[in-house]
Amino acid sequence: MNANNKMTLIEDDNLGKGHWFFFNIDKSELAVFVGVWGRQVVYVDECTVSDQKNKGPRSVHEFNLHGKTFRLTVEGKRFLDTYSSIFCRLYEDTRLLAEEKKENIFKLPFGKTVSRNQFLLFNFAISFVVGLLVVLAMNKF
Repeated sequence: MNANNKMTLIEDDNLGKGHWFFFNIDKSELAVFVGVWGRQVVYVDECTVSDQKNKGPRSVHEFNLHGKTFRLTVEGKRFLDTYSSIFCRLYEDTRLLAEEKKENIFKLPFGKTVSRNQFLLFNFAISFVVGLLVVLAMNKF
């Protein structure tokens, strides 16, 4: 199972991009898609067990598998006004089985990728230096 095959199962053309999380439960594979517009789809062995749209910072998906109850939480960590990272945690009843974190990644020129926080810090530093140079230049004239 891979993300490209799963995107064909999601019929909404507006999704575009998002994050994929993969977990193994016994002999079953769990795949979770978290879209940039709040859509979250949970698959177990290529069957949809939960599909919801969430606008809040935290969502919970519950499903039964092999006679056991599982709970999957998706939580976004905010930095300024958007999510800088997304956590996906899988629980069996109350016991944490697995956890995965994805950072929002920005692609810079020349193939360099950085996290959102690094991108904001880089932009702040460049803006500060340019602003300082403009102030110094204005003081000389």
